[in-house]
Amino acid sequence: MTQPAFEQLKDAREGLLSDFEKGRASDSLPRDSSEIMDQYFRRSLQESTAGRNLFADKKAFAFISVGGYGRKELCVHSDIDIMILFKSRIPPQAKPLAKEMFFPLWDLGFDLGYGIRTTRDCLNLAMSDFEVFTSFLDARFICGDSQLFLSFVRDFHDKCAKREARALGRWLESMAKIRVETYGDASFVLEPHLKEGIGALRDYHHMLWLGKVFYDVKTPRDLEYYGQLSHGEYQELLKHLNFLWVVRNYLHLLSGRKNDRLNFEYQEPIARKLGFRKKGQFAAVEQFLSKLHVSMSAIKSLHRSFMRTHLRRRNSSRRNTGPAQIAPGLHLFLGELHFQSPEKILERPRILMEIFEQSAALSAPLSLEATRLVEEFGYLVDETFRETEAVIRSFLNILNNKNAFQALDQMYECGFLETFIPEFSRIKDRVQFDAYHTFPVGIHSLQTVKKLKELGRGKDILLPNIYVELSNPEPLLIAALLHDIGKTGKNHAQRGAIIAKKILARFSYPEDLSKDVLFLVRQHLLLSETATRRDLNDEKAIVQCARAIATIDRLKMLYLLTCADSMATGKRAWNDWVANLVQELFFKIHHLLAEGELATQNAALKAEKTKRQVRRFLGDQVAKEKLQR
Repeated sequence: MTQPAFEQLKDAREGLLSDFEKGRASDSLPRDSSEIMDQYFRRSLQESTAGRNLFADKKAFAFISVGGYGRKELCVHSDIDIMILFKSRIPPQAKPLAKEMFFPLWDLGFDLGYGIRTTRDCLNLAMSDFEVFTSFLDARFICGDSQLFLSFVRDFHDKCAKREARALGRWLESMAKIRVETYGDASFVLEPHLKEGIGALRDYHHMLWLGKVFYDVKTPRDLEYYGQLSHGEYQELLKHLNFLWVVRNYLHLLSGRKNDRLNFEYQEPIARKLGFRKKGQFAAVEQFLSKLHVSMSAIKSLHRSFMRTHLRRRNSSRRNTGPAQIAPGLHLFLGELHFQSPEKILERPRILMEIFEQSAALSAPLSLEATRLVEEFGYLVDETFRETEAVIRSFLNILNNKNAFQALDQMYECGFLETFIPEFSRIKDRVQFDAYHTFPVGIHSLQTVKKLKELGRGKDILLPNIYVELSNPEPLLIAALLHDIGKTGKNHAQRGAIIAKKILARFSYPEDLSKDVLFLVRQHLLLSETATRRDLNDEKAIVQCARAIATIDRLKMLYLLTCADSMATGKRAWNDWVANLVQELFFKIHHLLAEGELATQNAALKAEKTKRQVRRFLGDQVAKEKLQR
């Protein structure tokens, strides 16, 4: 006797989850889960009395999967979003049909989101709610009357998708801002949201939805076939998506429920499930989080470029005057930077750096095509390129520009920063498994530069005033970028100074300024560690710091670096208590260096008393000026 449909579903699902936990077919679980659910609905409809009655009465209906189920992305505890569609009226037999089809799913513990609607109902809902609109973009026929489904798709495309394409683009942009505020940037937050965070699965969905309304994309692969993504970009996207789906499925299993927030408690177990093992200084969980960071950063970067390029192209005026040349081989079009041609890169490889210099100067991003070309021509960045004076000057111009972070972030995302500074690749995706460091090491370094550039935006008036007083802030900015370059093991500050020295030598950077950079990298923890671990009333601690720092200019740079570094680390590293302690230490050291006196009046009195005693004991044997020193 043939098993009932729900028994077949139960057995197939148990087998699928067993295989997944054993590491078999892990990448295909969302697709396989969707297909066994499809089989359930088809078999159940064959067994349904209400379904046979509707067919006999010639009442056309169709079962349509929408949302994640429509995209074949069912994870272990995903909702089953299903709709029964009728043409113009919903007959009384619809209710018993829903009971026969849906009740067994509830009995098996599935979360079911369902609706029974007519075509007109669907179109009205789609026009009033973009959440419904996007779910219909993912609609997929399961069983029933296929002609009714095709008619619905045609009506939705003609009456909704075409008319509301630009409005959808604006809605997606607004939703991205809400997602940042609600879920954060999943590519570097400590506990990322795997579905809604920036860099998570929703970024991919946005690209897919825009492709469907703008370019009539039918399947994800059409993004490549229709030229919206290159072959390499699409393959990379698939690789990163598959990894996210595997992680999400393990998260659902370990949570025992639908859960997309990767909390600390699940990170180490998932790392073990995925086969990560400790390698030297790097814990298994840190390797796992680094790989996750790489995947989510790649998805975020591709999504950002895709949305910017295609939304601007659609929203631009038809009377646009065309590209404007802004430098040899570079032009600006629709607010984005483009190479005039790939040949220009071959003729002048340094244009690879100059496009980022122009990006900082004009506050204009690289186009998606320009980013592709930077990646493809990365092989031109060899030792000769890295030592070319004009290239290095362009790079330093980027650092000195007020938009340095935006340009560096683009260099980081497309891999150009680590291509130009190979040492940066060792820390780029380094994740520290604790609640202290908010960002991976590479992003933290860029955020430190960003905090320096934003000093004037905060309430603290002291920091921007100190920055303005610097005779040359460039060594400080270089140190901010390189201060954690040695963070691949213990004693990272000392190790970082050694690595930074090699980078500066390659830059042929002036010796006197190099000394300042190396000092800052080597001592970037001095003020924070002294302020939080030593008694600031202990004159010995103040004097030791003053001797190590030696000059007021270095003290100012070190203080600014300490503040920016701590702000970029996270709230646990920088709060009012820490800020006040570091500021107090700064003023005491400054007083000592500026006045040539100890930092407290009490200590000065003690010192004067000691001098008198020495003077009485030695008499005229020592000159007065030597004793004073």
